[in-house]
Amino acid sequence: QAKQERTRQAARQMQKEETEFDTLDPEQYLDALENGTPVEDAPPRQSHPWRRYWARMFDLLLCSPLSARLLFWMPGWKLGGFALNLIIMLVLEPALLCLFATTPGKLIFGIRVTDREGKRLSYTDALERTWSVLWDGMALGIPLLECYFEYRALQDVEDGEELPWEEDTDLTFADGKNWRWALFFALYGAMIAVPVLKLL
Repeated sequence: QAKQERTRQAARQMQKEETEFDTLDPEQYLDALENGTPVEDAPPRQSHPWRRYWARMFDLLLCSPLSARLLFWMPGWKLGGFALNLIIMLVLEPALLCLFATTPGKLIFGIRVTDREGKRLSYTDALERTWSVLWDGMALGIPLLECYFEYRALQDVEDGEELPWEEDTDLTFADGKNWRWALFFALYGAMIAVPVLKLL
C-alpha cells in the first residue's frame, strides 16, 4: 500500500508539472518512489461506509417515482420495477456527478465525488463509476447475490481497501453531525410513507 501511494503521488506530480517524455528527468521521480512519504504519515483515508450505503439507498428510492410513472404506461414491466430503478440510476447519477460532484443522497450526508485532482468527473468517468457500483457493488440487484456483494464491499471498506469503482476518484466527507441523519430519516420515511398512505 505504501508503494502504491508513493506511485500515485509521483504520477500526480508528473501530471501537475505536465511532464513530457522528451524533457523527463527520471531521477526525481524515482527518488520520490523510493523515499516518498509513507502511508502511515499521511492522513488516514476516510471511509464512512454506512453514510455511503444509505446515501445510495436514498438515491435509489428517489428513482422509484420515476420508474412507477413509466411502469404505469408499461404494465408488462411491473415485475422489473427494481431493474428499471437501476437503469434510471445509471442515467441520472453520472449526470449529477458530472455537474455537481454529488447526488441528493450524497448531499444529505456531505459526500462529494471528484477525480484525484479535486475536479468534477467527466460524464464518461462518472458513468463507468456508476456502472461499477451497480455491477461490482450491488450485483444488479439480483436477490441474495446483491446481499453478498454489498457485504463484501462493506468488509473491504472497513479493511481500508479501495473499491473497484473508486479508482482515480476521491471521496470527501463533510462533518457527520446528527442533523444529517435526522434529515435523512425524515425524508426517507416520508418517501416511503406517501405511497403507502395513498393506498389506504
